[in-house]
Amino acid sequence: MVREPHHVGFRSVALAVMVLLAGGCVSTPDWYRKYQQPYRAHPELDRRARAVRVVGLLPPDIKIYELTAGGVTELRDEWSAAGRDAVVQGLSETLKERGVAIKPLVVDKDLQRSVDDVAVLYRAVSSSIIEHTYKEHPFHTKLENFDYSVGPLDPLLQKYQADGIVIVYGVDQISTAGRKALRGVGLVLGAVTGQAVVSSGTTVLNIALVDRSGAVLWYKIAGDSGGFDLRDARSAKAFVQRLVADFPAVGR
Repeated sequence: MVREPHHVGFRSVALAVMVLLAGGCVSTPDWYRKYQQPYRAHPELDRRARAVRVVGLLPPDIKIYELTAGGVTELRDEWSAAGRDAVVQGLSETLKERGVAIKPLVVDKDLQRSVDDVAVLYRAVSSSIIEHTYKEHPFHTKLENFDYSVGPLDPLLQKYQADGIVIVYGVDQISTAGRKALRGVGLVLGAVTGQAVVSSGTTVLNIALVDRSGAVLWYKIAGDSGGFDLRDARSAKAFVQRLVADFPAVGR
């Protein structure tokens, strides 16, 4: 059974703001309202998204690791390939159900380097977004004016006749039988002793909608501990459905 991915926490900041609001002296700051949202959005999202009529999907960067009883992780290429296929299928089906048609992009040799460059830049931008807008002490200005870019995408978009792209990056950990057995024992002992339970692995995906200029119009990250398997089409789609629940309307 799959569980809903959770949004990155904000307990300490939430408590501080609630204390202020309880005094009745201040209204809810704009940055805090945006901090509470599970997604991040460009200030001109609505206007810019209307210009995105054809949405391309870059091949998702999915890495799936085997997690052993000893806590060692090993990248499994075959699993990662299966995860990419399942995530593409899940995204295509889920967004189509929401009235958004995406076009998976087949990257040829001539554009592979450009795509790789975008992927590298995106990972750096994603790390900055998480650091400055999701963590416990966010930068208020970054929340109020969410302005991130991966650089102009005109050459790519002209080639594929698209107005914008969706970029996805994710990691999944799949427990070995030994790890699962160890977790089972840990659950029993944890119930008795109150000690921490052995993790069964973590699934994390982040996603961005980027327009022709390279501006990140919309971004979201979600994660779960042990409840999903991105190799499995149904499990991947269930995760994706929650990930894109707030996906913006495009082309209209």
